[in-house]
Amino acid sequence: MRALQSALPLLLPSLILLHLLAAPYTKVEESFNLQATHDILVSPPPSLSTLPTHIRTTYDHISFPGAVPRTFIGSLLLATLTRFFLHADLFGHFRAFGNTFFGTPLHFAHSQLLFHSLVNKSAQQTARFILGSLTALALVRYARGLSRAFGPSVGAWYVVLQATQFHIPFYASRTLPNTFALLLTTEAARAFLPVPGADAKSQRGQVTRGIYLLVAAGVIFRAEIAILLATQVLFLLLTNRANIYTVILAGLPAAALSITASVLVDSAFWLRPIWPELESFIFNVVNGASSEWGVSPWHTYFTSSLPKLLLNPLSIPLLLLALSLPATSRAARALALPQLAFVALYSAQPHKEARFVIYAVPPLTAAAALAASYVWTRRARTAVYRVGAVALVGGVVVSFVAAMGMLFVSALNYPGGEALWTLRRHVEGGGKTGVVRVHMDVLSCMTGVTRFQEEVPLAPLFRSGEAPLEGAVVVPEAKGGVVEWRYDKMEDAAQLGDAVFWEGFEYALMADPAAALGRWEVVDTIWGFGGVEVLRPGEWMWGLSDGEVWGLWRETWEWWGEGWEGRGGVVMGLLGDGLFREVVRRFVTGGWWVGPRMERKIYILRRVPDMLDDYK
Repeated sequence: MRALQSALPLLLPSLILLHLLAAPYTKVEESFNLQATHDILVSPPPSLSTLPTHIRTTYDHISFPGAVPRTFIGSLLLATLTRFFLHADLFGHFRAFGNTFFGTPLHFAHSQLLFHSLVNKSAQQTARFILGSLTALALVRYARGLSRAFGPSVGAWYVVLQATQFHIPFYASRTLPNTFALLLTTEAARAFLPVPGADAKSQRGQVTRGIYLLVAAGVIFRAEIAILLATQVLFLLLTNRANIYTVILAGLPAAALSITASVLVDSAFWLRPIWPELESFIFNVVNGASSEWGVSPWHTYFTSSLPKLLLNPLSIPLLLLALSLPATSRAARALALPQLAFVALYSAQPHKEARFVIYAVPPLTAAAALAASYVWTRRARTAVYRVGAVALVGGVVVSFVAAMGMLFVSALNYPGGEALWTLRRHVEGGGKTGVVRVHMDVLSCMTGVTRFQEEVPLAPLFRSGEAPLEGAVVVPEAKGGVVEWRYDKMEDAAQLGDAVFWEGFEYALMADPAAALGRWEVVDTIWGFGGVEVLRPGEWMWGLSDGEVWGLWRETWEWWGEGWEGRGGVVMGLLGDGLFREVVRRFVTGGWWVGPRMERKIYILRRVPDMLDDYK
C-alpha cells in the first residue's frame, strides 16, 4: 500500500504528458505566449541598443498584438528553459560531430544555423512539455503538502481525484496566462496549508510566501487573482493565522517588485511604457469590453463551470460532506471557503470562462479528498462506509472515462495544425525544392498554426497586413535541395478580394475553397469534430475487406515515429479519416457506433500549374 501511495504522484505528470501527446497543437487563446516563446527562443534580442529595431522586424506581436497586451515574463522564462533544454540535447551532438569529422569545434554561427533548422521540429512540444512538467511539479508538491498536513490518505485521494479530471491535465501544458498563474496559485495554496509541529515564526513565513505568490500572479499574469488574494487574506485574518501587519509587510514589497518586473520587461518588448495587467483590467472590467466575447448568467461558474472542472460526480457531494463532518470541517473550510468566495465575487463579471476560475480547482479538490479519505479509511467498519467506498471507486472510474472522452473529442479540434503538417508532408515527400508560398485563412491560424511549425533554415516571419509579400520573410534565397516555406496570414477583405493577391501563392489552407480566387485544386481535406453521431450496423461502412482495413491501421501507426506532429497525425488519421470508427464497428461493436461526427474543416489547395506564370 505504501509503495502504491509513493507511485501515485506519477499519475499527474503521466496524464499531463498523455494530453500533450493526444492534442499536440494549440488554439488562438494560447497564441500570444506561444508565439512570444518562439520569437525569444529563435531570435533572442542581440543587445539593448538594437532591441527596438530587432523586435519591430522579427517579433509576431508587433503585427498581431491581440485585443489586450499580455506579459512577456512567462514566455521569457519558458523560452530560456526551452533553449537550455534544446542546447543541452542538440549542441552536444553537433559539437561531437564537428570534433569527430572536422577536427575542430563547430563555429557558433554554424551552430546557430543548425539550431534554426532543427529547433522548430520539436521546440513547440518541448516548451509545452516543460510548462506541463512545472505544472505537474506544483500539483505534486501540493499533494505532498496535503499528506504532511492531513495524512497520506488525503494526499493520495487528492492525486486520484485531480488526475482523473480533464481540464487541469489538459491546460497544464498550454501557454495560457491562466496556466502560468496556476503555477503560482497552486504553490501559494501549498504555502497556506498547516504544517504540523511548526513554530509560529515558520507558519508566518509560510503565510508570507503564499501572499507573495498570489500578489505576483495577480500583478503579472491575471488581474482577477487580486480577488482570490483578498478572500484568502480575509480568511487568514478572521482565523488569526495572520495579522494586518504581516499582510502589509508581505503584500507591499511583493506588489512593488512584481510591478517593477512587469513594467521593465514588458515595456522593453512592447516598445512603450506598459503594465499589461493594468491595461487588461481597464479594457475588460472598467470599459466592459470583455462582454463582446459573450456574457453568462451570474450563477454559471457554480452551476456549469465548477461541476465541469471538478468532473467527478461525487466531488461536490464530497466537498459538502467535508464541510459538514466535525472531523474535517475546519480543514475543509480553510481549503474551500476562500476559493468559493473568490468564485462568487468574480461571478459579477459578465464574461465567464471556466479557465478564469481554474485556480480554485486544486484546493476544492483537496477539500473533497478530505471526505474521500474519511470514508475510505472507515470502509471496513460498517456497510454504509463499504457502500461509500464502492461509490468512490465508481466515481473515479466514471470521471476517468469522461476525461478520456473529452480528450478524445478535444484532439479533433485542431485542423489548422494538422493541415500545415499534412501540407509539408505532401510537398516535401513529392521532392519539391525552392520557395513555397502558402496562404493560411483565419480558421487555420486559430486552430493550430504557429510559428514553431515553420521548417526552414532560418525561421521566416509572418508578414503584417501592410507588408509586401517579398518583404514578409527575411531569409536567404532558396538553394538546391531545400524547401523554403513562406507563410501569409492576410485578413484584409479588400486584399483577399483581389485576384492578383492570390497569384503570389502556390498553396492555400482554406475553410472555404471558393474564397481562394483563381483556379485551384484540392490536394487534401482535413476533418474535425462536428458533433456526435449514432450509426447502426450497415450504415456508412467501408467497402474494404478486413485485411485491407488492418493494413490501413498498420500504415497509420507508422506515423508515430515522425515526432510530435506525427503522433498528432496518428490521432487525426484514426479519427479524422474514420479508421478508428471502422475498426471498432467491424471488430468490437458489431457495426454500432456512438461517437464524434467528423466534418470537413480545412481544404489544402494547390494552384493549377498553368496559372503559376512566374513560379514555374
